[in-house]
Amino acid sequence: MHARSLERVLAAASLLLVLVVIIASAAIRLASQDLGSWLPVVRATHRFSASLATLLILAVAIMAWRGERRALAAAIVLVTAFLSVLGAATGIGPPPWAQAGNLLGGLFLAGLLAWLLAAKEPAQKRLWALLALQACLGAWIAIFADALWTPVLALHALLGIGLAALLGWLALKQGRLLMLLLAIAVPASGAAAALFGLPLGAMIAHAAAVAVLVSGAAYAHTRLA
Repeated sequence: MHARSLERVLAAASLLLVLVVIIASAAIRLASQDLGSWLPVVRATHRFSASLATLLILAVAIMAWRGERRALAAAIVLVTAFLSVLGAATGIGPPPWAQAGNLLGGLFLAGLLAWLLAAKEPAQKRLWALLALQACLGAWIAIFADALWTPVLALHALLGIGLAALLGWLALKQGRLLMLLLAIAVPASGAAAALFGLPLGAMIAHAAAVAVLVSGAAYAHTRLA
């Protein structure tokens, strides 16, 4: 297999495992008391996926470094190392600041892997600054907020609608139906969680849709640029 083709296969596999880790983390964080006998299974899935992802990410980073994508390779390794150290240091019951670090770091790592998969550096840095702000607002609401209905939620909702419209337009421009559906699913699941008192299914669906949309948007936008 050609070196670039192998790199893309490893990057795609790493991205898939990172998404599994993000969704499993969300399930553990949001529903550890409700999972019952499924909790050990979800924890095992999280640990196995994280360990395998780390090995694959190191391999793909080495290949990217040799392929002159050194800034992206270094960023991927640094974020992976940060998440690994954070997980090892805080254990299975991490404090809120560590939960926020895991959530934001996981989303950032997914975006980096999607950029690597697209084989180009991302453009329009301001768009990704808005996405980073939106992720930080979401992490604050999910982990730190004592009450749901706050000005932070209002800002998160308004910015989310705007970003969903922008990403939906990008999806239409590229003819990517899946990304369009995700751009709709993210604000819809977030609204369902807020309006119906944070039901578990809506919260996990929102976390999963956000993770997949960030990855898809990073890939699609980079290919378009």
